[in-house]
Amino acid sequence: MRSQLRLLTSLVLLLLAVACRPAYTNSGQEIKQDSANVSAPPHTNNIIDAAESVEELSNRLQQHLIKQDFAALEKIARQLRGTRARFPGGDWKLYRFYRALALPEGGSAAPEQTWKQRMEQLSKWIDMHPYSVTARTALGEALTGYAWKARGDGYADTVTKEGWRLFKARLIQAELVMYEAGKLAEKCPHSYCVRQDIALGQGWELTRYEQLFEEATELEPSYIHFYSNKGRYLMPRWFGEEGDWERFADETASRFGGKEGSMLYSHIAWQISKNYRGADFFNETKASWPRIRQGFIDREELYGASNRILNAFCKLAGYAGDRILARSLFVRIGDNCDQEIWKEKKYFDGHKAWAFK
Repeated sequence: MRSQLRLLTSLVLLLLAVACRPAYTNSGQEIKQDSANVSAPPHTNNIIDAAESVEELSNRLQQHLIKQDFAALEKIARQLRGTRARFPGGDWKLYRFYRALALPEGGSAAPEQTWKQRMEQLSKWIDMHPYSVTARTALGEALTGYAWKARGDGYADTVTKEGWRLFKARLIQAELVMYEAGKLAEKCPHSYCVRQDIALGQGWELTRYEQLFEEATELEPSYIHFYSNKGRYLMPRWFGEEGDWERFADETASRFGGKEGSMLYSHIAWQISKNYRGADFFNETKASWPRIRQGFIDREELYGASNRILNAFCKLAGYAGDRILARSLFVRIGDNCDQEIWKEKKYFDGHKAWAFK
């Protein structure tokens, strides 16, 4: 027990030292980095491979992190921000960039030592690039994930006293890191995603959360993860009332209009559905299956097909009882079960058996 406390204390001190490095001048003004260091590198540098899969990008980023090639990570992040690059299916590559770097293999199930090692790597990055918004955002996301690891994903009454203590302490550390990131001249859309997760965990009031959301969407209106994060915040099990997230999804779709708005409605609903067990999502919410279905169709027309999105579409079709659509999607998917979507292949196989019954 004492060794665990010493380990936690050492980590907290390390993170405090990293987070509190000044990102302002002595006069309190924002640091203005050299524009040559801030601007995205030319597209001809081939830093981004358009044909690279999520897994291939993740593996490449992991190698850069292990080798402490932080300059390469900086270049990749700046180009991803500058180009707004997406994978087929519409997933932002910038989002996957941070997921790959902030979360150790195994995610929340990874052992403490693995999480500690990852945060030490990210802290080293800040040491070598003290004015990097990318490094601080990655560390902030790692700390937030580490906080949720302590809490767990269950309802509040399932969290232990120690789980609450660690959750709150780690979120404070994440908030401090992101506060310093916000002082930097260079901005990153994903930093607001991290702050949204912190806000959810700390239970921000709606007015404060709305201000954060407005800042985020003003910086990058098309970063789809802002909208699904707000939808989650508005769920009744968090800080909303019955029908709040559905109204928000509808308003978002109307505000964007066309296929982009349709796609956003389905994206928000899909992410919310992950908080329900199977068909309970449609039974307990006001989500519209016809609109979700059309949104996935529009998503493919806008951004192309991806196996992951097809699997997600198929899973929701099953929950909605749309056997004909599920069957046609399984024909396209074949045996390419996406583990991230189904978690266990037995669920994929069960849905497939139902669809072809």
